[in-house]
Amino acid sequence: MPLVFNQHYLGTLDLLGPNGDGWLGSRPRGDLFNNAGVSSSSGEVPTTFEQMAANAIAFIKALA
Repeated sequence: MPLVFNQHYLGTLDLLGPNGDGWLGSRPRGDLFNNAGVSSSSGEVPTTFEQMAANAIAFIKALA
């Protein structure tokens, strides 16, 4: 099962650097997720936790 990281408020995945997923160690898979409208992601920025969660759920389902 993949480990999904949902970036924090005002943060971007750029904070992890060019090889940011390297610190996952021996985990076979890690997916870094910018919510809609955050950093390089397109779409409208969610304004509620419910909207953020719905976007994250859609992302996770798309991984399957």
